[in-house]
Amino acid sequence: MQNVKKLIAVMLIFVLIFCASPKVCAEEEEFVNFTVSGKVYYDYAYEVLELLNELRLSLGKAPLKMDYTLMNDAMLRAAESGLYFSHTRPNGRGCFTAVTEPFSAVGENIAIGYTSPKAVMNGWINSPGHYSNMISDCYDTIGVGCFKTSNGCLCWAQLFNSNPANEKTAQGIEERTFDIEAKKENLGMEYKLTKIPCSLKKGDSFSFEFQNSNIEFTHAKQTVDLSSLSFVSSNEGVLEFSDNGTAVIKGTGIADITVMGKNGGGVFFNAQYDSGHLYKNACDTTCEYCSKIRTAAHSFGGGSCTEAAICTLCGELGADPTGHKYSGAGDAFCNLCNEERILVYLKGDADGDQNVTTSDLAYIKLYLAGVLTLESVSEILCDLNGDSIVNTGDLANLKLHLAGVITLEPLKSGSDY
Repeated sequence: MQNVKKLIAVMLIFVLIFCASPKVCAEEEEFVNFTVSGKVYYDYAYEVLELLNELRLSLGKAPLKMDYTLMNDAMLRAAESGLYFSHTRPNGRGCFTAVTEPFSAVGENIAIGYTSPKAVMNGWINSPGHYSNMISDCYDTIGVGCFKTSNGCLCWAQLFNSNPANEKTAQGIEERTFDIEAKKENLGMEYKLTKIPCSLKKGDSFSFEFQNSNIEFTHAKQTVDLSSLSFVSSNEGVLEFSDNGTAVIKGTGIADITVMGKNGGGVFFNAQYDSGHLYKNACDTTCEYCSKIRTAAHSFGGGSCTEAAICTLCGELGADPTGHKYSGAGDAFCNLCNEERILVYLKGDADGDQNVTTSDLAYIKLYLAGVLTLESVSEILCDLNGDSIVNTGDLANLKLHLAGVITLEPLKSGSDY
């Protein structure tokens, strides 16, 4: 438990304080949409308010009033923090986009893992940034949120602003469902099956369960409501999903599984079912559950100018890509597709591929034999002994470099040539 407290203390250092409307990023992103359920603690929210106002009064400052709308905004931020503990929301936008009412001054404190209002207030008080928010004269109202994740971790949020308070109250503990929009990179989504498919036969069924492990605070885990997801099979003669996401085995063969957020909510999960076994994708050769090996091949696309051929089925990089073609180290544009690259100069790079390997040895040998020419910058880079000419002495130095006997200058900037 001591390690958890240390982790929390580090997380609590970073605070956002804005006294003007924040800018909202308008960049297009790919999101997934789903819902989560958990308990919200209104009584805890008012206990935090009471402790906060005791602090403010001890400093001769006016008490803050709880705003009903801002309190529910804070409940949302607490739930979001259980998924992705950051002042950035799971969808990549700033935390203040969760505030419903317009504002001229706003601030946020968040915390996770504290088990009581007194404990979380002590944490915030002992963190300078959070403490500054709580005693600031910029704010007149507050919303406090407390959400319990499905594995029992309490997540906390305070939102401050200067608006007149709507003092409608709420009390007790309430089960609440939140609609979540998130960038997949901000999630630590894990899945498991209710039954292992490898031992099942035609007519049997199994279901998925999805749980997010907070990538910033792994002690917080949250189950995703299956009702917010849509399950699709590419071959219903092999595998068919019911409305509640239960997979029914219909026969042998292959079916691609796609799980999506409903209402166009993005691709949540992909896998491939193959005659009783589950694989990560169409190119995966080992069953996730019984390690059964199957034959599966990648399908690499891209032309001769693709620096890293990418499998069209699973997105894996090819082991032997063809690569762009350049005349030498000083050539910025591919001879085949005219794509521009950033020039990086390496001593001994004869062929201009921005690597120094045995192929450069072969290139210099062919140059010395008069079979091919060196591009002007490559010629400078291959003058390894500094006598302004590429000769057998340079070839010997390159051999020694590749053998680890000597070290060449590792890098030259573009301005040097």
